[in-house]
Order: sequence, then structure tokens, then C-alpha cells
Amino acid sequence: MLTGADAQQPVNIDWRVLAGLDYTNGKATDTLKKLEGKQVRIPGFVVPLDDFQEEGAEFLLVPYYGACVHTPPPPPNQIVMVEMTGKKAIKLNLFDAVWMSGTLKIASVESPYGTVGYTLEGLKVEPYSSK
Repeated sequence: MLTGADAQQPVNIDWRVLAGLDYTNGKATDTLKKLEGKQVRIPGFVVPLDDFQEEGAEFLLVPYYGACVHTPPPPPNQIVMVEMTGKKAIKLNLFDAVWMSGTLKIASVESPYGTVGYTLEGLKVEPYSSK
């Protein structure tokens, strides 16, 4: 059981963990089930929901640059729909990798770019670094 400051620290996860969702039947690995509703930190690239959007409180997070912009989009277990807490708009820069922190939920959602396997209540976005 985590207590105090540790309870607030997001768990760093990567796209291999998210690939543990079988989007054809909704079954998830035990590791993924344990992350449901927890604070996580995922590296990725932002994809605005509107082509020319420069800021927004809702966007997609994907594992590699250019995903969704070119067809076909990645599979649903490789796309996260992010909604920033309090609808706080952030700068949406397609070219920069970021760390996205927030509360992860396994949920199938339709986006302009296809089906998404996860939602994240976004708390913080930071420039990507290897830490």
C-alpha cells in the first residue's frame, strides 16, 4: 500500500503495457487491470482532434510521431484519449515528445481518428526526457 508522497507519484508505463489490452474482446492483462484508475505517466506524441488546433484540453496521445495523421491509425490499444482536468488547455505541438501524467481508464471511445482503447484524465504534461 502506498502512503503519503508515494501515493501521489504516477507510475511510469510504456506502450508495451498498454498493448496488454485485447481490444477485440476487452480483456486486459493483470498488470493493466492494476493500473485502472491509477496515476500513470506515459511518454508519447500529442495529436490534436482538429487538424489546425494549436491549443486544447482534449487530444490523443500516441506512441510515435505522425500516428493518426497518416492512415491507418494505430490499433486502439496504442491510442489514449486525454481530457485535461478542469478543461485546462495546453499547447499542442505535434513534433515534441511529452510525458503525459494522469488517471488511466480502460475505455473504448470513438475519436475522429478511430477507436481509442484508453482515456486519461490529464493532470500534467512535460517535455519528454529519458527520466
